[in-house]
Amino acid sequence: MAKEELGHWLKYVERRKESLMSQPGCWLDDGTVKLLKESFDRLRNRDTQRVAGADLIDAHGLFAAGFTFRLPINPRNMSQMIHPH
Repeated sequence: MAKEELGHWLKYVERRKESLMSQPGCWLDDGTVKLLKESFDRLRNRDTQRVAGADLIDAHGLFAAGFTFRLPINPRNMSQMIHPH
């Protein structure tokens, strides 16, 4: 049952990836991906090649502090950030 569930999740991720690739501005360029990988490589465990869950937020924080990158924001979400009511 878990294998089937994982298969469904992987299909969803692939479909979502294809959907986003067709939209301009919704994909990270190669340089940003390379810098993000470097920040994860600094924090990953050498035995398991994984970043611990507690360190995952720190990895994103370190990356965001050192590098800027554009993320598309839906205008509706932007208006909610400015005026949440």
